[in-house]
Amino acid sequence: MYMLAVTLEGIGLCFFAFVTPERWWLFIPFYLTFGIGHAGWLVLVQSLPADFFGSRHFATIRGLIIALQVPVSIVVPLFMGYVFDTRGNYQLAYLVIACITVSGALCLGLSRRPLWIQMTRKAN
Repeated sequence: MYMLAVTLEGIGLCFFAFVTPERWWLFIPFYLTFGIGHAGWLVLVQSLPADFFGSRHFATIRGLIIALQVPVSIVVPLFMGYVFDTRGNYQLAYLVIACITVSGALCLGLSRRPLWIQMTRKAN
């Protein structure tokens, strides 16, 4: 489900990249895909670390995830501004972010739970 949610977010960003005053109707598929995807992401991002690593170290793992998100949250607006300053629009920036988002979903889809989690669940 998490992979689907993040992929929907990426697809929504692709729609948003092509919104212009003449193509205002692209807001409709953007809202549908990004809205549903982001809502799913908000719910699932909280439970994903517990599903992969158990609840014992949940807070530590969530803290590490947030600490890794902070530098990205600083760099992305600077990147977006640079793209706008050099190209005159945000289209390329949104497409790059969409590709990164979908590739993250693919990486998550290829990942598996750690072996030690499977072993401890069988032991219980």
